[in-house]
Amino acid sequence: MRNILKATTLENKFPLFTVENGCIVSKDADITVAFRVELPELFTVTAAEYEAIHSAWNKAVKVLPDYSIVHKQDWFIKENYAPDIQKDDLSFLSRSFERHFNERPFLNHTCYLFLTKTTKERSRMQSNFSTLCRGFLVPKEIKDKETVTKFLEAVGQFESIMNDSGFITLTRLTSDEITGTKETAGIVEKYFSLSQTDTTTLKDIQLNAEDMRIGDDILCLHTLSDAEDMPGKVGTDTRYEKLSTDRSDCRLSFASPVGVLLSCNHIYNQYIFIDDDNNLPRYTYDDFFTMAMYDGDIYKTRNLTNRSMMQMFPDPDDRKRAQDSIQNRLESFDKNLWVPSREEVIAAREAREAAEAEAAAKAEGQEIADRDGAPADTQASESRTSRGRRGSATTAKKSNTKKAATKKTKVRKPKAPKSSSAGAARSVRRRK
Repeated sequence: MRNILKATTLENKFPLFTVENGCIVSKDADITVAFRVELPELFTVTAAEYEAIHSAWNKAVKVLPDYSIVHKQDWFIKENYAPDIQKDDLSFLSRSFERHFNERPFLNHTCYLFLTKTTKERSRMQSNFSTLCRGFLVPKEIKDKETVTKFLEAVGQFESIMNDSGFITLTRLTSDEITGTKETAGIVEKYFSLSQTDTTTLKDIQLNAEDMRIGDDILCLHTLSDAEDMPGKVGTDTRYEKLSTDRSDCRLSFASPVGVLLSCNHIYNQYIFIDDDNNLPRYTYDDFFTMAMYDGDIYKTRNLTNRSMMQMFPDPDDRKRAQDSIQNRLESFDKNLWVPSREEVIAAREAREAAEAEAAAKAEGQEIADRDGAPADTQASESRTSRGRRGSATTAKKSNTKKAATKKTKVRKPKAPKSSSAGAARSVRRRK
């Protein structure tokens, strides 16, 4: 009977191309740098220290270039504690401590960090994408040596920022630690065998419609990527009630329910995709106000009168106008909140120039049309103007003639005769 099962080798589906100088190069020319991460001890970090760790992560992510991927991988595997009591410098208490926890089960935690430089084309890639749609196999950005150099410099800054924080230690993995040697296994072999032991034996991988198996282990995959699946309130840490009291406060990470508090063997992967479509990796909400990166007015949203819309605007028309005004302000604020990308700025500039050119062409066409129809109107206006001038001159002459006739027909009134007493007085003075 012929075997009709579809089988292939891991080498054919292997996504990695090579490992050189401590960098992993994929078959799509993505460059990855791997680190081993040492985190603080459990139940030893306060709320203020969790805030400091979060600020260090945020500061380190901002130095990475666009189209980078931050991948943090946490392994939680059940193991039995193996004490090391063969050392000669152990004290009585240390030796008793090691014997007390001998072969006790615990959840061993191992953490890795992978920083990947990809391209804009790769970040937009979907499942229906094919290399036949491209004119070249290797992205043009990866061919540029300056781009790779800048990414490696940003990785060095990322490492120094996290190590200087005092809470987290990053150790860069070498090529042998990634690929492994004849004696020890690398992280690639450990990942495909779902084990952190130094074994070099790879297990069979079986993909079925019902489940996925690696050796004797059955896998169950869960993804949290939609905002609706996230809790309504997010913080850096939470209070662990089982070990907290009224006088003491025991803090754990906000993601501890899917991390250390999940008692089964599991791998917790976190991804951060840095893109230039939004400015969240570069700016915060406070930056838009402190750096004046918005266009418009700031309105105080607190209800000082403590009244509802129905109480403030009893009239339905007034209430409708107030609601429309609030909606317009929110839409304007949302439009001016984000800084446009370079492509959007260029598109807006081209659209504005096209509109100005179209308006200028329309104005020029209107001016030519007015100029073509101007002679007849000009003659008519000139004739009307000459007639108006003649009429005004005739009116002026008539008014002058009337004024002259009035002056000629005006009769002066005779002066009243002087009194005799005045003449007698004048004659007396002459005699004297």
